[in-house]
Amino acid sequence: MDFTRYVIGLRAAHPVLRRRRFFQGGTATRDDQPLPDLVWLLPDGREMSEEDWQRSDAHSVAVFLNGDAIAEPDGQGRPVVDDSFLLLLNGYWEPVGFRLPGPVYGERWTCLLDTTEPTGLSDEPEYKPGDVLRVASRSLVLLTRPPRTAR
Repeated sequence: MDFTRYVIGLRAAHPVLRRRRFFQGGTATRDDQPLPDLVWLLPDGREMSEEDWQRSDAHSVAVFLNGDAIAEPDGQGRPVVDDSFLLLLNGYWEPVGFRLPGPVYGERWTCLLDTTEPTGLSDEPEYKPGDVLRVASRSLVLLTRPPRTAR
């Protein structure tokens, strides 16, 4: 129950995890935001290409959810800004090493969720671009970084 309660709390606390509209994959309208709202990455930290989507041996993927690029306003018409997230998904039957993407995505990352832990919480320290995280088989890790845009 604690794990489920924790995950529900994460979703409730972060607008980027409960979008009202589908992701567009487009760049936000703000000049200071170079990244799209959503980026699919390979375990080696590179952005996925069209060919990568066709590979039959692709069992693992990372997803960057950009909290600084939420295009839709809140219920009162104000801009929505949230933390950004990096979701590391390993669908393979063996552990996979995920290299964190470059600093344009984030200078430091903190683990918020590790599905191999009974509570979902990880004791690991912060991570930096280029660090490699070993994600257990058939599990996911959710990392976060603070927003770069004022809330």
